[in-house]
Amino acid sequence: SQAGQWAKEVTQNIELWQKRALAGLAVLKEQPQTDPDRIAAIGYCFGGGTVQQLAYSGATLKAVVSFHGSLQEPPGNASKQTTAKFLICHGGADPLVKPEVLQSYLAAMATSGLDYEVIIYGNAKHGFTNPDAGRNNVPALGYNAKADQRSWQHMKLLFAEVLGDRSGAPSGPKNIKIK
Repeated sequence: SQAGQWAKEVTQNIELWQKRALAGLAVLKEQPQTDPDRIAAIGYCFGGGTVQQLAYSGATLKAVVSFHGSLQEPPGNASKQTTAKFLICHGGADPLVKPEVLQSYLAAMATSGLDYEVIIYGNAKHGFTNPDAGRNNVPALGYNAKADQRSWQHMKLLFAEVLGDRSGAPSGPKNIKIK
């Protein structure tokens, strides 16, 4: 697909990827509703990898949250230039991320000096937050209501910590009941 081709072009050029993410952040900071001292970024799938690259670029962020995003290993200087705390919400049954990629990412994060948390949601496939993820019968994709609800709650906990009571985080999924 065209979107996949564009994403591949961007991910193969980290400098360009970070530059584009920084341009988006600059637009956000110009908005009158934005408190430039209290910014966090979230991303889904490609966006999950993008918010990690944004943090690694040295952007002043309180936190980044990746929902079923690609796992972007930190550069060697990450702890010196990265201000964000990381929350990585990963599906334990996501076949798009090979086990060796996950293990390499965890090892890199463990030695990075970053403040991070990786939560692996059991039986959750890629796209676990999207109610339409399984609609086209793509085996790698699937909605998981429990993982969706729990990952949103984990994000809200992080935002309460780093942004305080004024986080204004959206309330998230509405019609989900965890049994």
